[in-house]
Amino acid sequence: MSKDIVTDPPEISQVKTVEVPSWVNAAWKKLNTHKKLESAISMYMEGLRMEIDHPSMALVSFVSAIEVVSLMVFHPNRCSECGNYMEISRRFRATLALVAGDTTAEYLRPAYDSRSRTVHRGALYGGELIPGVSPFSMFMVSPESEFQIGMVRGIRSAARSLLLMAVQGTLPVRSRLRSPQSGTH
Repeated sequence: MSKDIVTDPPEISQVKTVEVPSWVNAAWKKLNTHKKLESAISMYMEGLRMEIDHPSMALVSFVSAIEVVSLMVFHPNRCSECGNYMEISRRFRATLALVAGDTTAEYLRPAYDSRSRTVHRGALYGGELIPGVSPFSMFMVSPESEFQIGMVRGIRSAARSLLLMAVQGTLPVRSRLRSPQSGTH
């Protein structure tokens, strides 16, 4: 019999005990009653599944998760004429700023635009552009690697932090996004 096949479950004394954080029960209840939060976590999980092979689509998922959290943080503004949401990218960036310092937020700022170009134009930015082995240099990072390692991972980290805040109930009280310009989509 192979060593890899377990024939008997381990004795209870051999099972490693894991301490569950105290906030998990309340978070689970919140998740079961808050469909937007459930959707945001589902999008985040999809991003994790796609991140290695489809980084551009993973970015779309992570940005979507942050957009859903932004609806929990800011009341959405709608155009009085057409009913479309307004200032979505500003709301996204304001929500991102809750978990990213100034330098990181500035670095991740283009993520929303990259997401939009992927969704609306089919643009791809990561390793999916180079099937097989990606180019390697000891002296410079390829734009594809920078996107995949820097941008996608950074947005993933921000989405995770925001989702944790949401399930733990530590997001700021919902407010209106202050707009320097009115009437823009």
